[in-house]
Amino acid sequence: PSYKKEVPLYFRGYRILQAVMHHLLLSKGLAAATEVMFGGHSAGAMAVLIHIDQLRQALPPHTRAVGLVDAGLFIDYREGSVHGLSHCRSLQRGYSFWNATGLHPDCVSGEAEPWRCIFPGYLTKYIQTPVFAIQDKYDNWAVKNVLGLPWTSYDHRISRKSLHTIQTYGNETEKQ
Repeated sequence: PSYKKEVPLYFRGYRILQAVMHHLLLSKGLAAATEVMFGGHSAGAMAVLIHIDQLRQALPPHTRAVGLVDAGLFIDYREGSVHGLSHCRSLQRGYSFWNATGLHPDCVSGEAEPWRCIFPGYLTKYIQTPVFAIQDKYDNWAVKNVLGLPWTSYDHRISRKSLHTIQTYGNETEKQ
């Protein structure tokens, strides 16, 4: 467990995922499926990326599997933003606090810092299962939470400096 003020906290997401897959395979006919799509949005999309190869391995060899990732391509972006650095540090601390298990094993062994395997920019080169991704170049959540800018709509007036920061982030998103 992790501890918060001496109170044990248990995070069992990966065990739950394994149990659900086991149940679907044995009780709901997933073992007979010929095609399966694992999909998620935002943090759920990150989970698809992190676990897609392990989920594929749980399926029978005859089953074709693909992933659909919608708005889950969060990038390791620390440039010019206290918020971006804070976001990355939060995920780094979360990796330890959550006692993260079940991350892509090739990524964990291939990256110098395993917590980076939460970020698609590091993770995707290890994924073997086909994945289709949908991602806004200028993600509203990222603009607010990673860049720390008060951008809530496309007609909101922002400074040239803020616009440049958003454009730089969008370009980095495209690269990753």
